[in-house]
Amino acid sequence: MKVLVVDDHAGSREVLVATLDADGYTVFTAANGEECVRCAEREMPDVILLDVMMPDATGYEVCTRLRS
Repeated sequence: MKVLVVDDHAGSREVLVATLDADGYTVFTAANGEECVRCAEREMPDVILLDVMMPDATGYEVCTRLRS
């Protein structure tokens, strides 16, 4: 299963990646909304763990872009 972790805090991404990787998931990361959209289009993840509050866009805005 492919998981995309999106968070503007590097420490949060690192913890999630370590946890998911240890359980055998293929993990991709993005630090902001724009990276998230590009990565999601390229990798087609099964699950996206999306931070709600990021500097460039809220998680809700990114979710809306992904759905369109």
